[in-house]
This record gives sequence, structure tokens and C-alpha cells, in this order.
Amino acid sequence: MKTLQQLRDSVDQVLWKYEIKQRDANIKLTAKYRDELQDVYKDWLEEFLVELDDEDDKQEYVAAALLLLGRRLKELQRTRLLEAFNVGLAGDPASPEALGELARHIREQEEYIDSSLLPHLEEHFLNRLDELEEIGQEAFEESLLKRAYRVGKYAGGFWGALQGAQVWISQDNRVCTWVSLDDPATCVDCAEYHMKEFTKATLPTLPGGDVQCDGSCRCLLIFEGILEIWPYQGGP
Repeated sequence: MKTLQQLRDSVDQVLWKYEIKQRDANIKLTAKYRDELQDVYKDWLEEFLVELDDEDDKQEYVAAALLLLGRRLKELQRTRLLEAFNVGLAGDPASPEALGELARHIREQEEYIDSSLLPHLEEHFLNRLDELEEIGQEAFEESLLKRAYRVGKYAGGFWGALQGAQVWISQDNRVCTWVSLDDPATCVDCAEYHMKEFTKATLPTLPGGDVQCDGSCRCLLIFEGILEIWPYQGGP
């Protein structure tokens, strides 16, 4: 296994310095998407609360309203993940295979919304409704508003598209190294992958993908011989 210094010495230093210089702007790109996701949720929640009192069947209303939220999140997601993919290409042409991988990535993110986020929100909303008389309206609304943090975690899909672009256009045998900040904020998964080498076929997931830090991932994937121009949160 290479040391971080050996890895630094093996990549193009001009591009390395350029990437580190640009990382603050790239952090903002991902943070902006996280804010957009949360804004969609907050706007939807405001509408939801206005109509809630007029609905007799609260459970049915919650289910229907969450379907609307899911549709709005997916619409934003499709637009932004395509933008992230184009940024991640850094001027390289998109192969048909890469476009197929992007489509798969978007479908996967939509499935996460349907199978994880919406059921989580539905359970939380119904539980708080059952407690409404006990906790009061203000605490009820505050509890729902706090779920925005969960919605923001889906910024990991944006992160994955940014970094996945170069993975998806790379040759199968091209080697990349997973680099984390290796600090107390690094999640268990990223710590395990730190400084390990992978190819497209062996890469277990993308940074920001199936890792515990989700959309807060700060890891890099560095290919042999060159540092790809990808947005990263943080850097070595």
C-alpha cells in the first residue's frame, strides 16, 4: 500500500495544486445542492401544514402528500445529478457506457427516496400526529422541520455523480486510490477504504455513496499518474 506522500509524488503536481485550490468552490457546489433539497422539503412542509387541519383522514393525507414531496425531490435530483456528471467529466467526452451508469445512478437515488426517505418521514409524521395533543402544535411543527437534515443527506447522490463521471469513463483496469482525510470525522467505511487501490470493477462504492458519512463524505479518488479534476469536500 502506498503512503500518502508516495501518492502525492506519483500524480501530476500542477493538477494536484489546482484541485486543492478549487476545492472550496466545489464544496459550495455540493452544499448548494444540499440546501436546495432542504428548501424543497421546507416549502412542501409549509403547504402540508396549511392543509393538514382540513383533512379528515390524516393518514391518507400524509401518504398522498409525501408522494408529492418525492416527485419534487426527484425532479430536482435528475437536473442536478446531470449537472454534477458534466462537471465531473471535466471536458472529457461521455461514453455511452458512462451515460448508462449515470442513468443507473439516478434510478438508484430515486429508489432510495422511495424505499428509505419517504417511509421514514411517513412513520415520523404519523407518530407525531398521534402525540399532537400531548406535545402541542409548536413542538409538532418543529419536529417535522428537523427532518430537513435527513433530506439533506441525499446530497451524497450529487457527490457520487461528480466523482462517478471519471470512474464511468475509465478503462476497466485503470487503478485509483481512495484517499480520506483520516481524521476523527472520517466515517468507519471511509477509514477502511483509505489508501486502498481499486479498479472500476473492484471499487466497492463511490465516495458519498454506500458509506456512513453519506453526503458529508470528503474522500478523493486519485487515479494513477494524474489527479482528476473532481470536486471534493476537503482534501489531503
